Amino acid sequence: MEEFLLYIKALVDALVFVGESISQQEHVNVVLRGLSQDYSSIISIIESKLETPSIEEVEVLLLACEMRVLKYKKTNFIRSTINLTQCPNMNLNF
Repeated sequence: MEEFLLYIKALVDALVFVGESISQQEHVNVVLRGLSQDYSSIISIIESKLETPSIEEVEVLLLACEMRVLKYKKTNFIRSTINLTQCPNMNLNF
């Protein structure tokens, strides 16, 4: 996520450098459009705000969400592994 956010920031900075005006809302929209389905809940929260949050606020929310997504995936993997190792008499001969 950090790499993605830095990449988008570099693009925005490059556009500003050549004279293009990029609004905070455009910056946030580009970030949100580049996210996967894993972030749909946080995207909905950000898009439902009356005022577009700052890019800094969006980055904090996305990094926190990423930590939760990774933790969830890790927990599910561990549970699956535990379930597999606890299955007695499982015939794995195909």
